[in-house]
Amino acid sequence: MNIYQQIIHKKSEGQKQFAILVDPDKISNEEIGSLCKEASDCGVDFIFVGGSLLTNGSLASCIRRIKYACSIPVVLFPGNSNQIDSQADAILFSL
Repeated sequence: MNIYQQIIHKKSEGQKQFAILVDPDKISNEEIGSLCKEASDCGVDFIFVGGSLLTNGSLASCIRRIKYACSIPVVLFPGNSNQIDSQADAILFSL
């Protein structure tokens, strides 16, 4: 089941889902491991990754470290079209 199907399926069953947002500019590489452990322990369904500017070029590294540290799907939550990376499991665009 892909991420979209998972969201639709859980919604149809009245189940809530839990996502956290990680801004690559505001988290250190060392913090990612503990964040992923806590997220896994708390039942987080998705880790959204994005920010308004992303000035330090750490998007790819952040995604890679999250995917190494846990199995929670990584969903891009981009502030603009330059914040896209193929390592992510999905992308969320809001209008």
